[in-house]
Amino acid sequence: MVLPVNGTGRTDAPNGVDAATHAQQQVERFLGLPHSTTRGAEIRALQRSLNLMGASLTLDGVYGRNTEGAVRDFLARDMPALQRGAGQRSGSEREAVRRLQQALNVVTGSQLVVDGRFGAKTEEALIAWQRSHGVNNPSPEGQINRATWNALLASMVDKLKGAESITAPPPSHTSSRPPTDGLTPPTASGVRTPGSGDRTPAPTGSGSSGVSSRDWPPNLSAYSNTGVNTRLPDDDPNLSRYKPYAYGTERTIALIRAVAARYHDLTGMVLRVGDISQQGGGPIPGHASHRSGRNVDLDLAFSDGRTTAEPNRESRNASWRSDAYDRDATRTIIRLIKECNPNAQILFSDPVLVREGLVTPYAGHDNHMHVQGLG
Repeated sequence: MVLPVNGTGRTDAPNGVDAATHAQQQVERFLGLPHSTTRGAEIRALQRSLNLMGASLTLDGVYGRNTEGAVRDFLARDMPALQRGAGQRSGSEREAVRRLQQALNVVTGSQLVVDGRFGAKTEEALIAWQRSHGVNNPSPEGQINRATWNALLASMVDKLKGAESITAPPPSHTSSRPPTDGLTPPTASGVRTPGSGDRTPAPTGSGSSGVSSRDWPPNLSAYSNTGVNTRLPDDDPNLSRYKPYAYGTERTIALIRAVAARYHDLTGMVLRVGDISQQGGGPIPGHASHRSGRNVDLDLAFSDGRTTAEPNRESRNASWRSDAYDRDATRTIIRLIKECNPNAQILFSDPVLVREGLVTPYAGHDNHMHVQGLG
């Protein structure tokens, strides 16, 4: 194991070497791994940890050049020293606090609001982690510096490796080609999803739904946003449907598929899609909206490995109150939607995400997100 942690959760540092420095040495050892031959749960855990620190890697479990480059970038990045009440004013400092809060949510089970503010709860979670892992030198309790960032990454890798079989299964590949570290493999139709590095032709027909952008977020301007005649396909490996009404505008369907592909790249999870509209538009049973092909219901993210929606939609297990509810992954879905269309409005009643300003509370929306104005 590249990042050994003993049964107490403390990093196994040799005598005379403090835990934070040893963690940096262990992280640096990833740079010596052979490309494309080292794979598995530990590498997926590393990739997911690096994604939480700002990378955008596919969780394919292969240590290739993209993953190595993300390690190098993390080690070379100017990660600011942080402490409570220091008045994080710059955008980079606030973003660093958000990364810290996300990491602490992983390694301590805290439910910190990821708001970029280093307050009392963030300090409390940081101190608890530092004490449990023996990481209080050279960074004092309640403060984090470069060496402590590295120890935090090491702790995340260990934590996520243990949970990997539940929260981040390896993506399934649709061809006989080997996994392409950091890239999305082609689908059965040959169309690559966002992040693949290949530019696909712009859509030419009303039924086309391939995404034609090299970069994220995708450029969807070539897709029609009128006419409710494009169906969300049943065979997209990045998503599953749990409701029958699957028609939208060409742009809405392309956006849903782009978000699903990116979400799968970052988390290994499948996006579960509810009702959109009926073919041709107009009213559908059980909905006051969903008439224009530009609204969609999305299931929440859960950490129990489910690939289909909870059948009893009124149960606690289907809502944000479930013990298996994954707020961080749900926040990722919201972020990706907003990156594609900043004007999209999301109705969902998770009070934490409401306080963060990401969603608008609405009665009857504890168990799904209603996204309107998506296209």
